[in-house]
Amino acid sequence: MNLFEIQSGSGDRETGLIYFYEKSDTCIIELAPDVRQEEVPASLAGFVERGIRTLDPVFSKKYVEGGLATDGCSVSALAKEPSWMEERKARWLTVAVPLADGAFYLSFRDGKEGTFHLNQTLNGTPQILSGGRVLDFGYGAFLMSETLYAAAHEPGIRSRDLEAVMKGLLVDVPDFCAELAVSRQYVNRRISEEGVEPFRKCGGNNLYLRQQVNFLFDM
Repeated sequence: MNLFEIQSGSGDRETGLIYFYEKSDTCIIELAPDVRQEEVPASLAGFVERGIRTLDPVFSKKYVEGGLATDGCSVSALAKEPSWMEERKARWLTVAVPLADGAFYLSFRDGKEGTFHLNQTLNGTPQILSGGRVLDFGYGAFLMSETLYAAAHEPGIRSRDLEAVMKGLLVDVPDFCAELAVSRQYVNRRISEEGVEPFRKCGGNNLYLRQQVNFLFDM
């Protein structure tokens, strides 16, 4: 991640920041919390008027590629985030788990948990990008963390419950060997014989659905 400071044309006012994430080739503009409409270029004034301080990745990238030069702003590299970003970062996503019927379990940096229901169907596996600001579904569909934070309802399930559920559903080979007191070679052989695919590949220690693996040893 690379961090840059945006300054107004006169160079005497910090307008905001640009975060550039090389891995996902995305950028996010964060406007300063106390910036006023008259202190920002016209193309950003509408966001300030509506109280929006975190700009979405689509607009941010377009602005960085073209709007900065047009507006006469200057950009310089920044080694450290300003202190005002700490409060904002507390509302960033850490976990987003799809549930049934378009619902999501959400967890944020400040410890808040909640559920959010989509009013439309979005295909694709969601990913948390841009440090936690964006829940991205691919194909240009995304939701901003600030929106999710404000809209999240009291969850019917907590992170500890999810962990318990996942522990009950998934198992790796070493744990399964310990439970059954059998060798790793024997378990791997049975998995190979029956062609069981791992639920998730994790290097040399794959995760399997417990029901599938239990079934192998009930035969």
